[in-house]
Amino acid sequence: MKECPLLLGCIGFVFLRSLSSEKEYKPKKQLKRFEEYVAVRKGEMMDKKTTVQSTSEENEILKLEINKRFTFTHVCKVIKEVAAKLEVAKAAESDAFMKLN
Repeated sequence: MKECPLLLGCIGFVFLRSLSSEKEYKPKKQLKRFEEYVAVRKGEMMDKKTTVQSTSEENEILKLEINKRFTFTHVCKVIKEVAAKLEVAKAAESDAFMKLN
């Protein structure tokens, strides 16, 4: 029995077309996976960016609080020093008045 070359050509064409479709499908599937991967990584990056922003804002608030406490502590220290010097000056003034009398 002799095979029909036309039939074999059609079968070959269908087979080659099937291989071609499969070759096109793999890259599409890989591209889809890559796009999903990128989307997940973008989401993670946005989460980390939000965390960094929150941390930066919290750090700024803490810096301001530290500066306020330092300033308050420094002012209190200066007031105490001035009060001590005032007491010394008052004592010296009293001494001076006593010596004049």
